[in-house]
Amino acid sequence: MKKILFAILACMICLVSYAQTFQKKDFISINPGVSIYDDNGMLGRAEIELGRKFNRFFSASAILGFESNMTTESQFSGSGYDISANGYFNFLKPDNKTSLRLGGGIGFGKYSQIFILPVTPINGTEPLWWVPVQSQLQGVLFNLTLEGTRKISSKVEIGLKYTYRIFESDSQIPVMLKLQFNL
Repeated sequence: MKKILFAILACMICLVSYAQTFQKKDFISINPGVSIYDDNGMLGRAEIELGRKFNRFFSASAILGFESNMTTESQFSGSGYDISANGYFNFLKPDNKTSLRLGGGIGFGKYSQIFILPVTPINGTEPLWWVPVQSQLQGVLFNLTLEGTRKISSKVEIGLKYTYRIFESDSQIPVMLKLQFNL
């Protein structure tokens, strides 16, 4: 009798597990956009995000971001990168086609910074020439993110991402498109 009950229980567990709908929990997204750096100019920004949805309210992701100078007014020049870990809270039910997430995180960034110094003669006031001096800027960054996405299909979502970042006592505001692929 115990063997029959065990076999029935095993069959019921198999039937229930196969009857469950498969939910896409892992995702990868590509986020191109621009970043406004204080009042000094605009930077081009691209992110690659790898994340996991733990349940219908919480998710986490790791982000690798790249920035480059788009204007001559910015002090950042050349290439820069950052790596951050973020956690998110989803306000809307995942059954809907839209999603609104609020989150934050901490990371590390390294950027090139260029200063243009004037070289003047000892008795003159007009600079003879300008010398660019490059230095490396690195440190811890903090960010607060608000993003909204809309499902196109079960595997693809598209949306907007707005982030407020603090890096070395300077603030950056990246605004990006989000193209998410559910794995």
